[in-house]
Amino acid sequence: MKFKDIIKKAKEGDFKSITGVTISPYINSQINIGDVIINYQGLNSLEGCPKEIQGDFLCNENLLESLKHLAKKISGEVQISKNYLTSLKGRPKKTKGFNCCMNKLTSLEGSPEEIENGFDCSSNQLKTLKGGPKKTGIYFCNDNQLETLEGRPEETRGFYCENNNITSLKGSPKKVKGAFNCYNNPFLLTLKGDLKEVDGKFDCSGCRKLKNQIKEIIKHQIKAKYYYTDEGNFDFEKIRKEFELYGEMLKNKNNNVINKLKNQIGDYGLCI
Repeated sequence: MKFKDIIKKAKEGDFKSITGVTISPYINSQINIGDVIINYQGLNSLEGCPKEIQGDFLCNENLLESLKHLAKKISGEVQISKNYLTSLKGRPKKTKGFNCCMNKLTSLEGSPEEIENGFDCSSNQLKTLKGGPKKTGIYFCNDNQLETLEGRPEETRGFYCENNNITSLKGSPKKVKGAFNCYNNPFLLTLKGDLKEVDGKFDCSGCRKLKNQIKEIIKHQIKAKYYYTDEGNFDFEKIRKEFELYGEMLKNKNNNVINKLKNQIGDYGLCI
């Protein structure tokens, strides 16, 4: 079924055959659309879609392979999860939210450039985040095949990259205003990367190749409010002393200062 067929049925008042479809409002014969909800309809084409939607566009669990003909301007959220998309080309440049999880994406090229609330590209076949949005709120890229986090925004309100194939945090956001989850990454060897500040929870548990997780947190100076690790869960106060002393060591790379501070580090066995 094509979008234009649903529009035709809606204009004729035939909603019995398109149960679960909401298209509102219509003004006279003009298609001035607020919200569009077309879930579970077997939709395989967006042909006939208007150029502008003044509300949300929800088109989950259909048969779409392409975003061709999608409205160029959508004021609200865009949800196109559980389709068969292999590309995001044709999307609007800016939206309030964008959910393309559970498709067949191997690239984020063509993503919206700016997303106000959140971007969800989880459960696809992605190996990189290059081509993704430059600005967004919460970022979900979990359950892919990511080998790197390069291509992410500089700052987010939450970052979820669990269940991937990354070996380090290289390319990670520098600051996350919410939680940062990188748990259950089976090939993660080190926390070395760009991440330095997490206002919420930092979770690196379940990464079987990541040894000495507390040491890694201190060594790579990842400051968070709470930590979830295979060595226990704790808040920043538990490691504050060692964390700040090691930070001083990094700032003062001369032998006298290093030797003096090493004696105060504790049992983590850290070294520069």
